[in-house]
Amino acid sequence: MRKPQIDVTIRTEIDNLLERSAKLFASGALQSSLSVALEAWDLIPEPKEAWDYYGQSLSAGFVVDYADLGDKKSCQKWVEIMAHMYDDPNHEDHYVLMQEGEAMYKLGDL
Repeated sequence: MRKPQIDVTIRTEIDNLLERSAKLFASGALQSSLSVALEAWDLIPEPKEAWDYYGQSLSAGFVVDYADLGDKKSCQKWVEIMAHMYDDPNHEDHYVLMQEGEAMYKLGDL
């Protein structure tokens, strides 16, 4: 069953922030890009896991971003949030496992 979509007005605000974040990322400003993407995350209504797409997509992206920044503690936090967004508390979903494994590899945890 598909989750409901966030209101179009909020989705538009999120998308605008994500466009800014993508431009910052493309310019090499990963930390700034991440900060703007976190603003988009904050716009997702609670409970974030109830909504389609944004919670899953953003949390998975944050796992990769924090791994790229070498921030193990934040990466681990977002691995757990991502698993929650994918309704996968036991980390059995192949996508969750792939993201977590890639992050562990980047952080030297394998």
